[in-house]
Amino acid sequence: MKTEYPTIKWESDNIKALRSKCQKPAAVEEPFARYFLRRISIYVTLFFNKIGLPPNFVSLLSLIFFFLTGLVLIPATPLALLLGLICYILGYLFDCVDGEMARLRNKTSKKGEFLDNIIRGNTVIITIGIVLSIIYLLGLMEFMPLVLIYIGTTIAFLGLQIPLAFEITFSTSVNDDPVYQLRKQSTFDQIAFWTGMPGFFTLMVVIIPIELLFETINVYYYFSIIFLLFYTMKVALRGFMTYMKIKQ
Repeated sequence: MKTEYPTIKWESDNIKALRSKCQKPAAVEEPFARYFLRRISIYVTLFFNKIGLPPNFVSLLSLIFFFLTGLVLIPATPLALLLGLICYILGYLFDCVDGEMARLRNKTSKKGEFLDNIIRGNTVIITIGIVLSIIYLLGLMEFMPLVLIYIGTTIAFLGLQIPLAFEITFSTSVNDDPVYQLRKQSTFDQIAFWTGMPGFFTLMVVIIPIELLFETINVYYYFSIIFLLFYTMKVALRGFMTYMKIKQ
């Protein structure tokens, strides 16, 4: 019988049982988590649980690594892109692990949900880093001023995101989000994936080797601009759909 949770062939029945307790069914996971992160996150969850880390501390680690993702992308060298990829994977992994730990301990809380709603804003922070990396590649500004801009805009964003996360946590449900409903359809789920941060960093696995092999062709520069154009269109569509939902 085929399991509905992401698994690894050799794992024990005990691990599979823990997956059913801690994880979401594979069908509702986006591809990056479904095929990669959730397969290993359960082992990180068990390790963190064993050493006694609080789930909310892991949530903070996730937020920190998402912040570092945008920061290290700014120089846009192959090494910077690799570090950005690693930071993004760790941020996303810890975002998976914190919920698994809470469910494993049967201690889900509004505080954890509140932190998760803040972490949802990681896309905005990383997008700022991508834009600043383009500015750096164009030679319009030096590295350190761009770092200061990144830190400043991140603080400003959190100033908006924190009260917004509080309102979402205590007054609405994600199931009411029209985009969430649309993503239940596989085609739209794939579009959302490739026009979002998971798709961006999945393609980075291809971009980094090309950058190393062809130093005269700045593939990342053109790729990031195209990505931002598609991302902007997706944000505009999301805003329109949400507005129409509110009008009903």
